[in-house]
Amino acid sequence: MNGFFLSLLLASAPHIEVSERSYDFGYAYECESYLHTFWIYNRGDEALNISSVRTFCGCSITELGKKKLGPGDSTSFNFIYDTRGFFGDCVKWAYISSNAPNDSVLMINVTIKLYGGYKNLPISTDTRWLDFKSIDSLQDEVVLKLKNVSGTRYNLDLLEIPAVLEPFALPSRTIGPGEEIELRLRHIPGVRDYRMFSSSINFEAWTPTESLRFSIPLHVRKPKGAE
Repeated sequence: MNGFFLSLLLASAPHIEVSERSYDFGYAYECESYLHTFWIYNRGDEALNISSVRTFCGCSITELGKKKLGPGDSTSFNFIYDTRGFFGDCVKWAYISSNAPNDSVLMINVTIKLYGGYKNLPISTDTRWLDFKSIDSLQDEVVLKLKNVSGTRYNLDLLEIPAVLEPFALPSRTIGPGEEIELRLRHIPGVRDYRMFSSSINFEAWTPTESLRFSIPLHVRKPKGAE
């Protein structure tokens, strides 16, 4: 009888899941900020109450859209990776505390490779960051060029587009040796919050035997007096 009631209790409970247990920004420049959005799901039969999402590493996390998720509901948060003061292969963590019996303190790890930029990649970029100038006088468009400097044809995936940019697509899903693609990037009109530019475009270049990621940050000058 006790076993029956225990099974019944476990069947009627919140069940937390996340979009990814880990995320890799790949190669990136130091002293910049990179962003990835994580989603939290309640796959159980009772309300999921999220008490906190924390980091202990100098990174930051945006507010959850909501902290109470009904069955089948979801919410998200942005993990902003601040790389100032770090070098080499780095890993940081986020901890999600909730009333879910399957994982009451769920841990997510986020990795990045900081080796002076993109020189170790088969795909080169013509910029260190995407510079939209000052938040008070934003540049309308920034051009990003990616070139295959290797002797191998790569598939190219766009992993994440910052919310501050208008949607765009890759002109080609493959890039052959010596080939170059050009992306014309525009910010959403009316943006006046410089913190929205603490973000990045995240890419993956891959073949059937190799996979490499890299992320390019957005850049904007803050208004005078902003922290």
